[in-house]
Amino acid sequence: MPLQQASISEFIEAATLRGAALESGNSKVANAQLNRLARIHRTLNLRGRKGREAMLRLLHHDVGWVQVAPATFTLDVAEHDTLSVLGDLSGSGEIVGLTAKLLLDWSEKQLRQTGAKAEGCSPRLLVPKGLRGVSGLVIRWGVPKP
Repeated sequence: MPLQQASISEFIEAATLRGAALESGNSKVANAQLNRLARIHRTLNLRGRKGREAMLRLLHHDVGWVQVAPATFTLDVAEHDTLSVLGDLSGSGEIVGLTAKLLLDWSEKQLRQTGAKAEGCSPRLLVPKGLRGVSGLVIRWGVPKP
């Protein structure tokens, strides 16, 4: 299996495991998988355009958690597509929908802050280096255990 395909398969696995951990309230596993996702994202970015395109294709995966995972990293390169996917997901009454909604809210705040600083310039979403993603807020706030 080529390196890029192996990275994509690993990304899908990590996103799925992270989603299951968030749903069960296991923040330790969710954080570990988020770190894994960030590492895989960096690996794909090193592959250049093909790596970024592979990440963008994951926005349209059939599993919601796999869609949210790349959305955490693609806001700065494919804002419209990412926000559209997050908007669709945020309508679900599940934890994945709440996670998508949090990421949407975070991105809107970033746009407002950037726009206020840039006065008169077209705002551009800036994703801080090492971004853990708004979906990490669910972890920090904690998901109540049943």
